[in-house]
Amino acid sequence: MGDATRKPDISCWFPKHQFDWRHLATFAEVKNRGSKANEKLSYIEVAGKASCLLYAQDGRHAAPCIRILGSEIFLTIFDRGGSLTTCGYDIHRSPQSFLRILIGISSASNVFGFDKSIHWQQERRDGQVVDIKELKFKKDGITYTIELTKLLFISDNLNG
Repeated sequence: MGDATRKPDISCWFPKHQFDWRHLATFAEVKNRGSKANEKLSYIEVAGKASCLLYAQDGRHAAPCIRILGSEIFLTIFDRGGSLTTCGYDIHRSPQSFLRILIGISSASNVFGFDKSIHWQQERRDGQVVDIKELKFKKDGITYTIELTKLLFISDNLNG
């Protein structure tokens, strides 16, 4: 996964893939204690990781992640324009909310946050397995397929 400072504390991966940013479904950051300082620090850490994730997965609209600070959980969703985050849900005061966020994100569909109009598949080309992205659409009863082979531009920064 490259730089050690960019490794998440907890990771959820797409099945049957390598362990790198291109195949990371979602992640979590964990701190032993909840405080305003740790809340800010964890946000900065997940923003950096979400930026890496969005850069590596160009078909993605959003990168949902969780932050666990002591006994509280925060859901934070990043997109290419910024982020939204929830208040903290304490496992002792709101156990159902805590578990809904934890289980919902860690067991979400593989397409959560992705552009569903782009179909992903793997093919073997020149002896190597490559990820192919296709956009299919119908016009006048005919299905057209555009193979997305080259990324024209993507920003590696979150804007807001």
